Amino acid sequence: MIIEKFEPSDEIKIILRNIIYQHKENWLKINDGRSSLKKFNSLEVPKRNKNTYSLKTYILDSPLLENVKKLLDADTINNNIMYPKNSIMGWHTNSKSPGERTYISFSKKPGIFRYKNPETGEIIDDYDNELWTGRRFVITEKPLFWHTIYAPERRFSFGFNKLL
Repeated sequence: MIIEKFEPSDEIKIILRNIIYQHKENWLKINDGRSSLKKFNSLEVPKRNKNTYSLKTYILDSPLLENVKKLLDADTINNNIMYPKNSIMGWHTNSKSPGERTYISFSKKPGIFRYKNPETGEIIDDYDNELWTGRRFVITEKPLFWHTIYAPERRFSFGFNKLL
């Protein structure tokens, strides 16, 4: 299995919910994006590697993330952001930061985590759950793990990496 979905523990949900609310005054000021599902569906996997992809968003920094990192037995914290409503993070690989990635996201309306299966080349849509979604997957330099995200509603995403 390329993607392992899991239900985050109540302890992790409480910590992340607190981080989201600590930043509420600021992320409420972020304008909605201008993307759509139609635009998302038109994106093609690039021919050349993109290790990262930028997106105008709000960063959710907090010392409380260290507690989640420990609970997940991760080595680093990365990509703790709020996606605006109607936003897309384009295709990317994160191949310069290999390891086992764990992402926990929260959204009232499910978004889409789309990826290209590195073994078969198949494009797969993995829909978020309503509210909390946990995902684990491995990032390597080869084969590349191409992935992209569509957020039809505000989506809070917290990423952690365990070196392999």
